[in-house]
Amino acid sequence: MVYPVPLSFSCVAGQTNFPWIRPSHLIKTLYSTCDIHMLLGGAQTFEEAKPALELFWSRFASIYPQHGVFRKIRESLGRISTSHLLPILVHGDEGTTYKRNGMLVLQFSGALGKGTRKTKTPDSWYKDLATYGIPMNLVKTALQTRLLTFLCPKDGEMYSSDPSVFKHIIDIVVDDWKQLEDSGIEIPAYGTVFPIVLGNKGDWSYLVTSANLERSYRRAPKGREQAKKYMDNPPGICHLCMGGTKEGDWEDLIVAKRLIRAARTCGTPPPWDVEPAWTRLLHDESPGGAQRFHRPDVWHTVHMGIGKAWVASSVKYVQFLTGESSVDKRVAVLSDDYMSFCEENSKVKYLKKFEAHTFGLKAPEPAASWNKAHLTATLMQWLQSYLEKFKDACDADLRLRFIAASSVVLAHFVFAMFCFVVLLCFGPVSVFAHSPGELRLRVQKP
Repeated sequence: MVYPVPLSFSCVAGQTNFPWIRPSHLIKTLYSTCDIHMLLGGAQTFEEAKPALELFWSRFASIYPQHGVFRKIRESLGRISTSHLLPILVHGDEGTTYKRNGMLVLQFSGALGKGTRKTKTPDSWYKDLATYGIPMNLVKTALQTRLLTFLCPKDGEMYSSDPSVFKHIIDIVVDDWKQLEDSGIEIPAYGTVFPIVLGNKGDWSYLVTSANLERSYRRAPKGREQAKKYMDNPPGICHLCMGGTKEGDWEDLIVAKRLIRAARTCGTPPPWDVEPAWTRLLHDESPGGAQRFHRPDVWHTVHMGIGKAWVASSVKYVQFLTGESSVDKRVAVLSDDYMSFCEENSKVKYLKKFEAHTFGLKAPEPAASWNKAHLTATLMQWLQSYLEKFKDACDADLRLRFIAASSVVLAHFVFAMFCFVVLLCFGPVSVFAHSPGELRLRVQKP
């Protein structure tokens, strides 16, 4: 199947005819082919989506009142309304080809969606906003929700050997989004619609390169020599706050909380030496708003970051419950139990067996070695199941009780994040205790 969107050709890495798809061309094609519903959460026309768009931007304004889009509306002196603003999120990642080579993928999606797998949102949700709110964009396939802009192979005189290639790609893509924000797209019988990019999202590796981040996870000391090098002037490990600098130890959760609050209220010095192209687009103009435009992938951060560290540390502590005398024997017992757990609960195993290096059990500190995000969640569920066999030990050991609650801890994290999402989708919320150990949300409807 060939979609009737025109290709553009630009000079990239010395190639004068490098093909890509301009977001402006793709959005126009979606409208002309009656596929604009892919950006409107299923609404077939902008007229149908008008109440949802107005409600979205009203709630967005309550969270980001100083966003540049509202300045744009004020300066238009009534010529632009929120019903003519199309909320967009850009997503970048490095995929792999069939030969396991790297491939930069840039795509975008609409902020309006059709809900989640756990919710039953009808296709006509936009006709009853009081009941369904504004659904998240977490169902349907990638082909239906993410629209391709740019593909670029990593090797072959591309961005692996010349980092400027990556920067150039970002530049030309941002230029097209900037033109859309400034001039919009004319929709017959409706008026000019302005696509507004709310953020540049992706995993940390993509964000570091696409936003020229100098404060990032890559600056965390790796080994004794680097720690000495950074001792006098630590560069920081987060573009959103000053964690890892002289202002505070990010591993101290009390200090980290203070750093996050300070970043939100007072802002931080720019995390880049060279301003990224993305700052040319409209963004939150409150302190630190330009940094917050670059949005980390929350699930990637949990599954491939703190979740992995939690599991590896937990296994290093739990292994002694097996009663075996050596690390290898303990790992074998745990491996057999994990395989049985996956079979009994219809879980994908991802691993053929556990080994000591899977969790870094023979190293001075535990370190997880897997690269499959979903495996982290499965291991957390398995830990809870495994420790149910040692209730007496858990009752006597606070650490074991924490480990046994791994999946519950993850659920509370998701719950806290969901509070923010509900504010945008449904309006103000309050949290109340439904029963001991159970929290629920109460939506404050007008």
